[in-house]
Amino acid sequence: MWNSPVGDAIVGSLFNAVGDSQYHPADAPHTGVDLLGWEGLPVYERLDGVVWAEGWKGKGGWFVTVLYPSGHKSFYCHLWQRSALRVGDVVPAGGLVGFVGSTGSNTSGPHLHWSL
Repeated sequence: MWNSPVGDAIVGSLFNAVGDSQYHPADAPHTGVDLLGWEGLPVYERLDGVVWAEGWKGKGGWFVTVLYPSGHKSFYCHLWQRSALRVGDVVPAGGLVGFVGSTGSNTSGPHLHWSL
């Protein structure tokens, strides 16, 4: 059993290194998991980390990247609005990252794109 950042979210699409749709063609593969949820559903951090980057990316919309002590990073995108978190903020496990949304040009409805 894994611990989703959005509770009991339904997995809408998985990692696909080949590309499988207009949103994820072969030259821009899908590199994470899409967790379906209604707009405004809270997104919580799963581990202790530090905000590495945040802001707007055209295809991904509002996003937050969290860096962990291991050196790994989680990428949360299509957030409903800009997160209150800023670069350098400490995010504890269970801390609020943002809210599920549908921002950016690479989305077909409310969901969280989450990758590690």
